[in-house]
Amino acid sequence: MSLRRKPVELLAYIALSVSPSASTAAVSVITHVNVAPMDGDRLLTDQNVTILADTIAAIGPSAGAALPRDARIIDGRGHYLMPGLGEMHAHLPTPTDPPEYMLVCRARR
Repeated sequence: MSLRRKPVELLAYIALSVSPSASTAAVSVITHVNVAPMDGDRLLTDQNVTILADTIAAIGPSAGAALPRDARIIDGRGHYLMPGLGEMHAHLPTPTDPPEYMLVCRARR
C-alpha cells in the first residue's frame, strides 16, 4: 500500500470508528499515529490524538501518555493523520442528473 493512500484510509476508518452509532464512548484516542499538522513542513511522529465527541481535544507524544479509562482506543501505528482534511474534490449531481448518479460514482471508487 502506498503512503499516499494511508492518510485517506485512516481518516475513513476514524470517521466510521468515532461515529455515534459505532461506539458509546464519548472519548476516542488514536495512539501511536504520525500527524501532519498542515501548518508547515513538519511531521509529528508517534503521537496520541484525543477526540471528544467530534472534536480533536489534544495531540501529544505517545510516550508516557495516560489514556482515559473509558476511551475507545484506535491503534494508528504505521498510519498518518492530517487533522482538518476534508473532501475537496467531489462530483456532485446536478438537478438534471438521474437519481442513480451517486451510486455510479461510488462504484467507480
